[in-house]
Amino acid sequence: MKDFIETLPKIELHLHIEGTLEPELLFKLARRNGVIIPFKSEPEVRDACHFSGLQLFLDIYYQGANVLIHGQALPHRDKIVAVGLDSSETGNPPEKFRDVYERALREGFLTVAYAGEEGPTSYISDALLLLKASRIDQGVRCVEDPALVAQLIAEHAPLTVCPLSNIKLRVFDTMTQHNIVELLRRDLCVTINSDDPAYFGGYMTANFLAVAEAHPMSAREIAKFTFNAIHASFISKYEKHRLGARVNEALGITASVIR
Repeated sequence: MKDFIETLPKIELHLHIEGTLEPELLFKLARRNGVIIPFKSEPEVRDACHFSGLQLFLDIYYQGANVLIHGQALPHRDKIVAVGLDSSETGNPPEKFRDVYERALREGFLTVAYAGEEGPTSYISDALLLLKASRIDQGVRCVEDPALVAQLIAEHAPLTVCPLSNIKLRVFDTMTQHNIVELLRRDLCVTINSDDPAYFGGYMTANFLAVAEAHPMSAREIAKFTFNAIHASFISKYEKHRLGARVNEALGITASVIR
């Protein structure tokens, strides 16, 4: 199964660019931009990446992001598809961001929103209703509201879950307690993503492997994470068909040896 996962095509839908800032690049950018950071060495940065909750992670995360001072966005509007929402949910309900989301929608952007990791299930419902979110980033607490689960299934609304991130931030204590496979088997459109891999210890393949090692799954179930991500992506129908064919090819190649 490890070989299958390593060769399976994967689609990343929930990745923060700042969260790929490995310590080596962090120090390089700090030197280039003349930014003082509260770390003396690369190992010290890695040692700091032990968190008991989201806010403690964000404290470190934004210290690293301080080295990013050259602005990346307006000249590249043609490459921006959607507007999103992240950071701490505590005290930040979706309704707080309704105006900016309405403006984004008027400008022709799609919308996504982080909700239902540490925040209540109502944040997921409100992100769908008030922010017109096409995808929910995280959303693992949806299981606390059966009506919401039914809605997510009926609407095939994607949840971009980040398993290693959830463990690192103590949303779940262990991967065996994680509900991502339960969500998949209940036919929610759940996907696997890496969130902030430089801080949480794993990119896409590592996240897939961690889930599969904790939850016995068939190759077809594992591949469904990628099929769901294809559905949830903002690419063309042609590209979705092309990528789906690649996943089917991977399943066909391994079908004789993997059950």
